[in-house]
Amino acid sequence: FSAPPPLFLNHNHTLTFCGAPPKSYQQALFTHSLQYNVMVVMTVRPSSMRPCRASIPRRHQSAPRPFSRSLCVTRANPAGDKDVIINPDIDKDSDKVASMMTVKAGDKCVVCRCWRSGTFPLCDGSHVAHNKATGDNVGPAIVSVEK
Repeated sequence: FSAPPPLFLNHNHTLTFCGAPPKSYQQALFTHSLQYNVMVVMTVRPSSMRPCRASIPRRHQSAPRPFSRSLCVTRANPAGDKDVIINPDIDKDSDKVASMMTVKAGDKCVVCRCWRSGTFPLCDGSHVAHNKATGDNVGPAIVSVEK
């Protein structure tokens, strides 16, 4: 798998690459768009391969191009077309959210994975409303410690 060419994502979520297109016909690329803070999936699509027509004067004919000069970008998020930020408001001043918990032997704790809990990092059931609103199926992580 070769490195992708330099890429540019504009405000319309259209991705354009600089330089020659990748060599493979349909090459799935994954990148993280810092501009939108979402994962985007890109696929190189072939352009239309129109044969030169005899009725067109030769000076106006052009050789078919095997690849288009742009890529199709799909924003990947759990809500489909809705703009969803994974962590909407928990500890937004930090570069990374990390929590430390102590669990006694034989106990268990239920940890939030939807980032909507009012008692984060513990689950308070907020994932139920999140799942209904987005069609997601996230639930808590249950951590248990053996005796």
